[in-house]
Parts: sequence; structure tokens; C-alpha cells
Amino acid sequence: MTMNKNYWISIFVSFCVIVSVPAQKNWTYELFVGYDIGATLPIPLPAEVRELGSWNPGFSGTLFFQATHWLDSDWGISTGLALERKGMKADAQVKHWQTSLEVGEEGRFSGTFSGKNTATFGGTYLVMPLCAAYRNGGEQWIFRCGGYVAVLLRAVFQGTASGGYIRNGGPTGERINVDYATFDFSDKIRKCDLGIVASINRRLSSRLSAQGQLLWGLLSVLPDSFEGIPYKMYNVYSAFGLSYAL
Repeated sequence: MTMNKNYWISIFVSFCVIVSVPAQKNWTYELFVGYDIGATLPIPLPAEVRELGSWNPGFSGTLFFQATHWLDSDWGISTGLALERKGMKADAQVKHWQTSLEVGEEGRFSGTFSGKNTATFGGTYLVMPLCAAYRNGGEQWIFRCGGYVAVLLRAVFQGTASGGYIRNGGPTGERINVDYATFDFSDKIRKCDLGIVASINRRLSSRLSAQGQLLWGLLSVLPDSFEGIPYKMYNVYSAFGLSYAL
């Protein structure tokens, strides 16, 4: 992208200030801070993944300014802006996994890899949701469901392959032993994401609430033209934290 992440952060801050001052009748504003847990993964999990190993969400979080316009006592429309950092590190035993590897001084090979695969993904997004909102129980509970659009600010998608071999060019190609190899697809990540979002908010006091939300991407993070990984991979992350009414 031609615009750096500081530009988008300034947009986020400006939006929060503009829409919250002054407060309008039938509008409520909240600031949500949460910890993200999830994965960027192929759905369904391909047969080439024979065994899942460790998984670590790393440092991932959400800062979300949320505005809701209440149409009546029960129903409303919610929107806002969020800065989200999605991330994970995972490893798996794979067999005949289509990929491209940088194998030491031997060069780059594209083909089917069998062995241990370790991948690290980190994506920072500017997210705008649009949801229907419903509240009940004297406003003790608020439920939201809708969709979102996100712009990628920064991405890291890299990893290693070890303890195996790659068949250069495909399953019947030349066998290249792989003690240790690397890959880096960070510059291949799609610059936008689309998906569905759902959240639940439980009021704890007059201003403080506990909130959980799920964002499920419907657009593969890798473009269809990319051949380094032949599977569609999606962002599926939940966030849990506290929301403060402004």
C-alpha cells in the first residue's frame, strides 16, 4: 500500500473524535479493548495436514470504537472503526504439501513438501463493521450481528520447513532433502478482507461491560493467482475484553 500505517491510525483517531463530540440523542458510544485468539487457516483442513502440533496466538489485540444508533427501545444499528492485530504461530506434520521453499544455498524449489511445517502469521487491519443490534434485560445484554470490511495495514506470513523433503515440480519430481528451509509470503497477503461479525455485550456497571466478538473472514487472505499455497486461507478470530461507555 502506498499509505503507511500511521496515516490509517490518524484516520481512526479522527473518526473517534468526530463522531463522539457532541453525543447525539439515541446514540451510544463505547471503546472496546480486547485480546484476539484465533488462526489464519484453510477451511476445511486439507488432508495433507497429517498432525497438528503447537499453536500460539502471540500478542494479538483489538482497539474498537463502537457507535450504535438506537431506533427504538430494543433495536439499533452499530458501526465504528477498529484497529486489529491478528496473529498466530503454529506447526504441523504435512505430507505432499504444495509450497515454495528457500533451501539454504541450493536455491528455491516449488513442489510438494513432506515433513514439519512451522508458520507465523501476523496481520494488522483497520476494520469497519456494520451490524444490527438488539438489547434486552434492561439493557444488561446487547447482541450484534452483521458484516465487516477491513483494510490491511501490515502483514507477516513466513515460516520454516524441516525434517523432510520436497519433490521439485510435483509429487513425481526430483527429491530434495530438506533439513531446514524457509518461506516468506508476507508480500502476497491480500490488501482487504470481508466477513461476518457477531458479538455479545454484558453490562457490569453503568459504564463498564464485558464483551466477546467473533470475526470470520469470507475472503481468502491469499489471492487466487498465488500458487505458493494452493488452499484458500481465512482469518477466523475471537476477541474477549472490556468495553467502556463514553
